[in-house]
Amino acid sequence: PLHEGGSNLSGGQRQRLAMARALLHDSPIYIFDEATSNIDAESESAIISAARELAGGRTVIMISHRLSAIEQADAIYVLEQGKLAEHGTHSQLLAREGAYARLWESQAQLETFAQGDGDGASSAASPGTVSGVDALEMPGEAGEPVCAAGADRRGAKDTAAPRRRSNFSIMARLVGLTRPLLPVMALAIVLGVLGFLAAIFLTVFAAYGLLGAAGVWGALPMGAACALVAVCGVVRGPLRYGEQLCNHYLAFKILALVRDKVFGKMRTLAPAKLEGRDKGDLVSLLTGDIELLEVFYAHTLSPAAIALVVSVVMVAFTATLSPLLAVYAAFSYAVVGIAVPWISSKASGTGGREVRDAIGSMNAFVLDSLRGLRETLQFGRADDRAHELACRMSSLAKVEGRLKDRTAAAMAATGAVVLALDMGMLLAAMHLANGGMIAFGPAAIACVALMSSFGPVIAVANLGSTLQQTLASGARVLDVLDESPQTDEIEEGASLDGFDGAAASHVDFSYGDACVLSDVELSIQPGQVVRIAGRSGSGKSTLLKLFMRFWDVDSGAIEVSGHDVRRVATASLRQVEGFMTQETHLFAGTVRDNLVFAKPGASDEEIMAACEKASIADFVRRLPAGLDTQVGELGDALSGGERQ
Repeated sequence: PLHEGGSNLSGGQRQRLAMARALLHDSPIYIFDEATSNIDAESESAIISAARELAGGRTVIMISHRLSAIEQADAIYVLEQGKLAEHGTHSQLLAREGAYARLWESQAQLETFAQGDGDGASSAASPGTVSGVDALEMPGEAGEPVCAAGADRRGAKDTAAPRRRSNFSIMARLVGLTRPLLPVMALAIVLGVLGFLAAIFLTVFAAYGLLGAAGVWGALPMGAACALVAVCGVVRGPLRYGEQLCNHYLAFKILALVRDKVFGKMRTLAPAKLEGRDKGDLVSLLTGDIELLEVFYAHTLSPAAIALVVSVVMVAFTATLSPLLAVYAAFSYAVVGIAVPWISSKASGTGGREVRDAIGSMNAFVLDSLRGLRETLQFGRADDRAHELACRMSSLAKVEGRLKDRTAAAMAATGAVVLALDMGMLLAAMHLANGGMIAFGPAAIACVALMSSFGPVIAVANLGSTLQQTLASGARVLDVLDESPQTDEIEEGASLDGFDGAAASHVDFSYGDACVLSDVELSIQPGQVVRIAGRSGSGKSTLLKLFMRFWDVDSGAIEVSGHDVRRVATASLRQVEGFMTQETHLFAGTVRDNLVFAKPGASDEEIMAACEKASIADFVRRLPAGLDTQVGELGDALSGGERQ
């Protein structure tokens, strides 16, 4: 299947696929906007021939910077700075020696230069050595292929399925991230324990007071009991606030740490391990999945520790009243705090991971739909796309519904278990009191203490089902953090002080099982202009990416300045090489922001000098704010040629 944006195809293959789709539409009028921009000369010739055949019974409007593509057009219109400069046939426009004639002459000179026949250029010395502007010819799909353009190319190499992780292993890894903030977590636990004990003993002291007032058991005077109730009631609020403040401070600090780790990891994975990934799914991971970890750090980690400490304290307190009732209390806390969440977690199964994966898939589909909105409207497929979106939403709602049903059932079961344990404590205390093994007063206090102290363990019990999505998000985050980069970053390798030539020696390379390059040899000397020629999908872009060391060769070697790139410091290699692809990405911001991205701190003079060399200086000067003009998201305010 095609990956998002057709990332497992070459640029030329994507262009030809889009052309086939347009031709299949069978329209009375075809409008081609740079339809031959990313394809090889042979494919371009075939498409131009198809356009000429279409012109026999249909109207064809074509925009092309390659004037050879429109040489046989019935009419040619030339625009300059938004105005019609001239129009006519190819021969008429050449005879006028105007704007079109100048463009034609410029392209002819460039093509002559590219073929190695211009001044200062020489022909290739041999198939493996590049001289002047000639280059290695890459076999393509139709002849003896270096590789067949396989179905699983970019991003497919060494791609592993997500690991299955137990909830315990996920929680253990997430807990490990709290080490820098252990003092804050300890403070949260202390405040939480004191806060819950204040809430519990508010009821217990009230029971002492009532028993004393009734003359049943005078273990605590009425006045003292009232004073203690007031103290517990007053301190409960600040203690609870302090606990929540610490928990959320801990959570948001760790979320920032996790985001930093994930972004850092993605930098090492790019571009090889990210080319086949759905961008919408990555956005979901970086936003929703990491945000959900807040539930674990703010509402799970310290509450679980608080529940344990409070349970131990209450068992010890109950033991001072009756050792047998203390055993029953310990059993009750274990059932609610351990058994119930374990059972509800097992009952929830993989529902949490299914929900998070479905949300990631939904985000990828929506992002893909937005990017392809023009094509969707053009071919009248809006209703079909909307129907597919509705089906996906319905499927997601069903998965979420099942998980919520299990959560509701688990919470109801928790309440029923707590009620049953309360009744069991009451019956046990009555039995012991009737048998003379304990006085009525201590029995009553033990019952009140248990009934008022289930709060911390109930919070843990509910996590057995409600925590499923959080743990699933944690697993997705850990999958990224644990993924191995395609090429390890070299920090202490050789440092390049300049460029002394480059070479590919007997290079073999494949994406997964699909062979792409086989026994490729190439030699490049300083100062040369080198062209890599070949059909779409023949491995040209892959070869250049090997020089950037986005991937490592399967066999052979890639050398820059006499050093194997696998032993060159990555930062030094990136500093020596400047890489530009046929896929143009501009960041939201100004023209200046995007230009200085390559050289922070560059002066206006340096920027404009680069613009002059790229033949866009005049355009920049005409912009309303010059270099400070906003380019829009993904450079949408500019044309394709201007972005390039």
